[in-house]
Amino acid sequence: MGASIAIGLALVSVAATVYSIDQQQDAAQEAAKANKKNQQLQQKKANVATARERAKQVRQSRIARASALAQSQSGEATGGSGLAGVQANIGGAAARSASFLNKNQEISSEISNLNIKSSSKVAKLQSNAAVGAGIASVANTASGVFGEE
Repeated sequence: MGASIAIGLALVSVAATVYSIDQQQDAAQEAAKANKKNQQLQQKKANVATARERAKQVRQSRIARASALAQSQSGEATGGSGLAGVQANIGGAAARSASFLNKNQEISSEISNLNIKSSSKVAKLQSNAAVGAGIASVANTASGVFGEE
């Protein structure tokens, strides 16, 4: 009778271990999904900030050009080639700023993608660890049951 109780307890232990493994795998997958969504939202936020900054740079460039043109026409500036030089400088500064924003956005996107990949890898490794722990638990239970005979 004692052996059948031990076998019954071993079966309950195995069932509990299998359930635990399943739950740990589900939790790891949900954590990976949540992290991926978080990274995507962070990237979207960075994209919005970059677009806002680009619009600000364009607006400032237009204001500077209009101001230079107004000064040129009112006789405050030398006009002609001086005006062209000022406008070229304004355009160059705007282009450099846009280039910086584009590069910053690319880097932000790369970081986001790396975070998504690493979180998926961590979730898979955690899931594998849960399976390994479950197998060890089953093996320990089985050795206890069959070692008593």
